[in-house]
Amino acid sequence: MGATGLVMMSAGHHGGEISHGDPMNSLPSKVLAERSKKQNTPVATDPVVYTQFIHPIMEAKCISCHGADKQKGHYDSIPWLSC
Repeated sequence: MGATGLVMMSAGHHGGEISHGDPMNSLPSKVLAERSKKQNTPVATDPVVYTQFIHPIMEAKCISCHGADKQKGHYDSIPWLSC
């Protein structure tokens, strides 16, 4: 009965690892290390992404009130907004 219990515990543990991942990855020290790695990752400054995706949205939603004609909110000092 003891051997059966050990085999079941081992199988349950390894089966859980297969379906749910390593439980050691959920340790607070590992979670905090991953968060700090993500925070230190530089923000992408790809001009293609800005010109194709971001600028059209800003032009439709923001620049009409915060552009060269209207200076609402003093957003005219943002350099990338004048592209």
